[in-house]
Amino acid sequence: MWSNLDDLNRLQWLCAMYQAFYENLDPKYRPLIREKLFWSFRDLADESFTAGQPGEVRACLRECLRRSGPLEHLRVKAWLAFKGYCWWIFPIWRRLRRNWRSVKE
Repeated sequence: MWSNLDDLNRLQWLCAMYQAFYENLDPKYRPLIREKLFWSFRDLADESFTAGQPGEVRACLRECLRRSGPLEHLRVKAWLAFKGYCWWIFPIWRRLRRNWRSVKE
């Protein structure tokens, strides 16, 4: 069943699995699981961005903020915030680059 899922669904299941581990395992494992949750939500945000779902990227960003300290992974969280809230810049940037390349040729 796992291998038939696309990347987006697989990452959603992975996040749910880590969340269940976090809630049900011994608290001594929580720091490690919290870190895994952070990176799993970051991967899910990247995949959601590729799928054109900025709302899901913002939801993943909120989860990443919950799973890390205020000064941990600042660069990653800033990039997710940019992708989630300024997603409209990327198509414009691609179009400008394409036009610039055609002018240069």
